[in-house]
Amino acid sequence: MTEIELEIERLSKKVKKEVSQFELESFAGYLTYFIKHRPDGLDDHPLNKFRSKLKDWLYLIALNALAEKRGEEILGLENVDLISGWADDLNKIKDLYQQQSLGDIDNVADLTNRFIHQASFQTFFDNGSLSYMEQDIDRLKRVFTRFDKTIEKLFGVTVDIIVRWIRYAEEVSQRKFREVNSYQGTKEFQELILNIDDNKTFEQKLESLPDSVRDAFDKFHECTHAEFKFRKEEFYAQFAEKTTVRLLGMVAMFPNPDPKFLFYAQANPIEQAPIMILPTGELLHVYQKQLPIAFSSFLYRLLLNEPGIADKLRKHRDQVLEVKTIEVFKKLFGQAKEAFFYTNYRVEHNTEQDILILYKDTALIIEVKASKFREPFRNPEKGFERIRTDFKDAIQYGYDQCLRVEDKFFSDDQFDVIENDKVIHTVNPKRFNHIFSIIVTLERWGPVQTDLNLLLKKEPEEDFPWSVYIDDLETFVLALKKQFNNPVANFTEFLRHRRRIHGRMYATDEMDICGTYISNKNLYLKMAANNGASMTFSPENQGVFDELYYTGLGFEDEFFIDIKRKRRPIKKDRIKGYVINAKK
Repeated sequence: MTEIELEIERLSKKVKKEVSQFELESFAGYLTYFIKHRPDGLDDHPLNKFRSKLKDWLYLIALNALAEKRGEEILGLENVDLISGWADDLNKIKDLYQQQSLGDIDNVADLTNRFIHQASFQTFFDNGSLSYMEQDIDRLKRVFTRFDKTIEKLFGVTVDIIVRWIRYAEEVSQRKFREVNSYQGTKEFQELILNIDDNKTFEQKLESLPDSVRDAFDKFHECTHAEFKFRKEEFYAQFAEKTTVRLLGMVAMFPNPDPKFLFYAQANPIEQAPIMILPTGELLHVYQKQLPIAFSSFLYRLLLNEPGIADKLRKHRDQVLEVKTIEVFKKLFGQAKEAFFYTNYRVEHNTEQDILILYKDTALIIEVKASKFREPFRNPEKGFERIRTDFKDAIQYGYDQCLRVEDKFFSDDQFDVIENDKVIHTVNPKRFNHIFSIIVTLERWGPVQTDLNLLLKKEPEEDFPWSVYIDDLETFVLALKKQFNNPVANFTEFLRHRRRIHGRMYATDEMDICGTYISNKNLYLKMAANNGASMTFSPENQGVFDELYYTGLGFEDEFFIDIKRKRRPIKKDRIKGYVINAKK
């Protein structure tokens, strides 16, 4: 082992030993509360020292849950120094991973390759991505409903039952949240918070509260994570005991000792099993929004091992991505009569294409790719080769397919669009002034997708395509429809400027960039138009999508939409996106 690997192992063992001294529920419950209710407004809070709050806390929870020997101490606010130390150690571990990837930057010939590996490695393990449960549930239904008979035969449940169970679990948590925090809405507690002029301490003010309000306050502080705890019996009114037990068997974690789990950069079992079984027999939603993904992962692994299913599943997943992509673009164009959609078409013999959209003088050439972005190796050389191979098979291949059609539009000759061996449209390329190539993927690819200049091979005179994860595409389209009167015009404006910034920008996630356009379009256009400017997009720009989601973003079967519609829309001046480290 190298010195860096030895130091990573030493620090990992140190953190594991320290977290192992705490009792399971208090430890997992404490961090679970802050996963849902972020401490961002508390600048001096030690939890804000963690660089990636979600991933870091899930790692710590897993270390504690899988410890070989766990203590009985209770984790709380009095452990601030220890928590601060864990943040320092994790930050050191991440710095060591980065050092391992980059090496001595003054003497490394393949520095660009190492940067690609380091950025991809960090994004894969360190970054929590913007996602909404509605999208994850939709994918669960689309991909697996077709295999209901097999799933029911093996587990006695259907996809519809799984989805209803997930939605009910969310309703139970919301009800508990309202109950646990009921004291906050009382007149007496509001007056206590607002009254800052007297000389009484906070404890003295609490004593003046009515008994019912003070008791509710005390109950909350005795168990801040109460809203995430439940008993399986709470589901029996809606689901049979056998059904609930089977569903929990798919996504619940038994906190048994596992000496193999040690490192930050390894698969975290909580992402596969986000419900934890506590020693009391109660259960804890450690990462509730992960439930649909966890069920999907379980079903995918299950069906891959069934005879005759694997190939059908992979093919169906590809088809589902294409259908969803078409639906998203139809949402964008709405009732526009000038928009024409062509699918599974050809412009040459034996070269099938995915989607072509013609709208006035604009052509969108779209290819969908369900290829997997595999976990990067820790070794930078092997890791880079895996990333490059996966990129070539997915995004590069998609671009090459788009290019066949692009060339037709940049020619002077008319060409035919053929579906099912029939010419259904003849294109006059002279009518089209704006041609965009788009590659839609089933997974996020991180920096190599946001900055295609890193790996995409193309001729200098060719425009960059736009490559985007399907859920990000949908979220962006819904946000455009909510924020702008002409979402199509804004979408094409975004694309025109988006292809100009490859090679002079950095973002770990496409939503950092899309969020900038939604929240501060003028800044986005100004920076993109300045060819001498370089920029790093802040993840905080994604906050605009959560703000819009708060009043209803527009997903089908969106959670609590009736409540959201009653909320007052956020003011435009509250939405402020920005680019950090912009240089001219």
